[in-house]
Amino acid sequence: MSTPKPALWQRLRPDWDPRRLALWRARLREQLWFRPAWWSALAVVVALLASAADHLLPDRFVPGIDPSALKTILTVIASSMLAVSTFSLSILVSAFASASSGATPRATRLVRANDDAQTAIAAFLSTFIYSVVALTALGIGYYGSAGRFVLLLVTLAVLAHLIFRLLAWVNTLSQIGRLSHTMQTVEQAADAAYAQYRADPAMGGVLAQPGASPAGVVITAASVGYLRSVDMAALDRVAERLGGTVHLRERPGVYAHPARPLAVLSGASPDRQALEDLRAAFDVARERDMLQDPRHGLIVLSEIALRALSPAVNDPGTGIAILGVLGRVLIAHPPQAGATPQDGKPPRYPRVTVPAIDEADFIQDAFGPLSRDAAGLLEVATRLQKTLAAVALNTGGKLRQQAIAQATLAAEYAAVRLDLDSEKAQIATLARELRTATDAG
Repeated sequence: MSTPKPALWQRLRPDWDPRRLALWRARLREQLWFRPAWWSALAVVVALLASAADHLLPDRFVPGIDPSALKTILTVIASSMLAVSTFSLSILVSAFASASSGATPRATRLVRANDDAQTAIAAFLSTFIYSVVALTALGIGYYGSAGRFVLLLVTLAVLAHLIFRLLAWVNTLSQIGRLSHTMQTVEQAADAAYAQYRADPAMGGVLAQPGASPAGVVITAASVGYLRSVDMAALDRVAERLGGTVHLRERPGVYAHPARPLAVLSGASPDRQALEDLRAAFDVARERDMLQDPRHGLIVLSEIALRALSPAVNDPGTGIAILGVLGRVLIAHPPQAGATPQDGKPPRYPRVTVPAIDEADFIQDAFGPLSRDAAGLLEVATRLQKTLAAVALNTGGKLRQQAIAQATLAAEYAAVRLDLDSEKAQIATLARELRTATDAG
């Protein structure tokens, strides 16, 4: 049975789904070139549009501006901005290297998306291009008297904006690349991803029933890598056209390959084009992403602590700080018993079902490796027990159960790694108190 092909207007119409636009915006924010590119294009337009004043304003209404004066100002700006742009880019490269070596390489893309840094680079490059274009146009007599006057006003405004950006850049330089700033950046991204999951665990679709395994046409990845994101709008649109339902087998974050089913299309027989459209909805990349993968944020935070606790770094304070961050993220957005996705609103994509994340995985991702590597440090092992106790007492369900189990496992690791019996007893007491408190609650 062949499936009906979509009409031409259906294939060409833009998809203004808010979630898709947010995903594209987040992807572009990670690209260091994007903001400087469109700012530079805007700078060219502004420099050339100044000549419009020659057609709108009579010369007698504007003061005469000596072209040599404008040329001097623009030359100074152009020469200085080229040096500042080159210097700033070298600083950013150093900041990325510092974030990679001091925290974790997985944090580099988040640091790269820093708004202040991208805005500063965009301001410097666009100002340089504006000055070069204006100098060239001024040299060939492109501007009349009114055009030169407007160009002077625009140049003064650009110069004022440049001074403001330079001052803001100085403040950014005092923070970017430092471990504390990287930790804060990762925490914000992880907290946003985890909060989004709590608000909408089905990513706009319908949560699948536990243990459900519908039959149908299997959809696999076209390449090997991590499933970075899923275009839910595209899946729902194709399923609606075919009259079927798409059942996701995996969520973003899994390691995808052609032999691993990512989804199943039931209730319809797709043609080749429909299968290609379904497969294209799965974004497979080299690295994981936090936008639709809340577990990845917890893993990156855990990696920062693991590096700090390594013998080469030996920084227990950072490990303790990360434990506090993990506790804040998990406690700030606890699971809501009986809550429905999006506060009871109908699903945005009713023809797509999504499996739920096993709540125990959140605890394992956040504290599993730390339970092993922190076992030999009393201060970190103590903070780990207290953090797990806070998570268990402020959440519920599988999250609480796994926190208790993880505390017991961490105490077992500590019993092997700690040297003094008194220290072992201290950790064991904390784990036992957690079990007692949760049993009583």
